[in-house]
Amino acid sequence: MIARLAGARKAPADLVMRARIIALSWDGLRVAAIAAELGCHAKTVRWWLHRFNDLGLEGL
Repeated sequence: MIARLAGARKAPADLVMRARIIALSWDGLRVAAIAAELGCHAKTVRWWLHRFNDLGLEGL
């Protein structure tokens, strides 16, 4: 489901970005690399990773 959302073209952009954060994390990228790849702040990446770890897919 995460991979499908990460590559979606018709889903809301914020949801796609959050799914990409998770997918890139699963690929082994560190927080700083994910932030650089997506053009966001490292705190944002950490926040979404923690939220996903706590709540799962519902957290996105």
